[in-house]
Amino acid sequence: MKKTLARIMEEFRSWELPQLTHRDAFFPIVKGKATVITGMRRTGKTSLCYQKMKELTDSGIPRDRILYLNFDDDRLMSFTSDDFQTILDVYYGDFPLNRDNLCYFFLDEIQNVSGWEHFIRRLIDRENIQVILTGSSSKLLSSEIATCMRGRSVRAVVYPFSFAEFLQAEGVFESLPPRLSDRDISLLRNALKKYFITGGFPEVQATDTRTRYAILQEYIDLVMFDDVVERYNVSNVQVLRHLLDSVLNNPSQKFSVSNFHKEMQAQLKLKCSLADLYDFIKYLEDAYILFRLSLHSRSVKKVQVNPAKIYPIDMGLVRAASRDPDANCGHLLENMVFLQMQREGWKMGYVVTEKGGHEVDFYAHHPIDKRTRLVQVSYEMPSRETLAREVRALTQAGEELGVTERLIVTWDDEADLDGDISVIPVWKFLLGMK
Repeated sequence: MKKTLARIMEEFRSWELPQLTHRDAFFPIVKGKATVITGMRRTGKTSLCYQKMKELTDSGIPRDRILYLNFDDDRLMSFTSDDFQTILDVYYGDFPLNRDNLCYFFLDEIQNVSGWEHFIRRLIDRENIQVILTGSSSKLLSSEIATCMRGRSVRAVVYPFSFAEFLQAEGVFESLPPRLSDRDISLLRNALKKYFITGGFPEVQATDTRTRYAILQEYIDLVMFDDVVERYNVSNVQVLRHLLDSVLNNPSQKFSVSNFHKEMQAQLKLKCSLADLYDFIKYLEDAYILFRLSLHSRSVKKVQVNPAKIYPIDMGLVRAASRDPDANCGHLLENMVFLQMQREGWKMGYVVTEKGGHEVDFYAHHPIDKRTRLVQVSYEMPSRETLAREVRALTQAGEELGVTERLIVTWDDEADLDGDISVIPVWKFLLGMK
């Protein structure tokens, strides 16, 4: 194993780091803690590690103070916990003076080696090493790697491309100009149409529709079988598949587990307990293929008795799984708005007002700058009657919750309404423009 590790380390130092689309993901480096890169499969966790390595070398950190090992490498298939010390022996054997310097160890798919957490804690406690971990397999999800570190880690979540990252990947804009011309706005609107269809998974960006659907459907199967069925030893695969198919075909909508359970038993004659269905939802959420949004309320009972809304990880993934991809653009638009706020770190819930029972898609609070906002999503500027209802809901919710920032996000409409309510096109919202 010593010779194998020496060869792999030398190979890493000799190859040039790839040039990739710059990711805007939060990447915390905290002394005394490992950084754990989490997210659904194929979102670009390893690419984010390459980006961080490039940033380190650009800042003047010598390449020999950076180590990268991928435990999916077939040459490390026989690697065991007894071999972890060999990593340090080989590395410091080549660079003994680095014991006096802060070094960076990027360890990909670390969960493939049993007992890895003991070695990582030793690195953190006894060595001058900043550790970055990734993982995503049936053995241990990246989210569970963070849990195994028991307070000794900070987490960075990688999502599919944001719209800004998509613009870079497509070569539309490397960075937005300070003032947008009419031509710039036309380019942005055109790019948005493609982003709304393809979604943000990096691998599918340059593919045709048929290939894109095949790749994304493979992602769905990979998550279902490897991250759920194999990981949690699920035997009722038929129910799990029906559940995942149902939520992917109904994005941005309330999902009642009890109603789904009744329908499944009555119409499909599928047998499954309510407890299992709740577990399946949690497993899928842990694998980052979907997110749940609960009612925003101070009453715990109200939160528990009201169904959560379900938001899949990517619009392209929804289309690849959907029986009618263009059936409801409004729900897909809401899903896109949710994902952007999720990337930006907003804590969210949907709102039902105490007075009148009016519903607002999102109450959002940002824990960093303490901003709050109410966001309603409507694909088109609604009719006068519907618009009055949307304004009434935002106004009432704003009064009850003390929120003054109130938005209606549409596909392409823009206006300022009475009551300090702004109508904003989604391309501006995704790019953080007023």
